[in-house]
Amino acid sequence: MRHPAEEINSVVARYTGALAIKEIWEIGSRDGEDSKVLAKVFSSAKVNSFEPNPDTYHLVKDVANKSNSRIYAQNIALSNHDGVIQFFKIDTKSTQTTWPDGNPGASSIFMANNEYTLEKYVQTPIEV
Repeated sequence: MRHPAEEINSVVARYTGALAIKEIWEIGSRDGEDSKVLAKVFSSAKVNSFEPNPDTYHLVKDVANKSNSRIYAQNIALSNHDGVIQFFKIDTKSTQTTWPDGNPGASSIFMANNEYTLEKYVQTPIEV
């Protein structure tokens, strides 16, 4: 089974070729693992990894530090608002999930609506 980034590459390559991609923005990088794959698959691209969660940003930063300046970690949220916004960080101890780490990647600028029945999110609002 191919990684989703490799699937994306095959679609992009049909239209532009992977070498034509010079910059990628990964919005919500979680742990930076997808950024590593994107940097590998799109070998000519700079990868900007955005991760506002203060609990997981260090993971993205570690990946960026080992990337030979191919990945740039950004500790910010992206939205249509310029300035401080509310961010709903997953409480990894209280959230009910099958993820061993409590699924901090489900953190969002949006509040969970509980319609997603596979997990029960407990969120802590913070400012980012």
